[in-house]
Amino acid sequence: MKLSFVKCGKQVTVTGSGSDGKFNRRLISLGLCTGARIRVVKLLPLSRSIVVEANGFLYALREEAAELIEVTDDE
Repeated sequence: MKLSFVKCGKQVTVTGSGSDGKFNRRLISLGLCTGARIRVVKLLPLSRSIVVEANGFLYALREEAAELIEVTDDE
């Protein structure tokens, strides 16, 4: 499933991303690599962004970026 489809409050595990090397390097630098557990904190409909928590930090991702990140449900 894509990260953009995860509901607020859910915890998921990153399984990969379907994008180019530059975006993958950016995800790894943020700690959003394969196997990382993240929680969707907030959905911002006006800016079309998703706020996620990973490793104790909050990150806002654009919806276009979240559509490239593959995740599995932890529950």
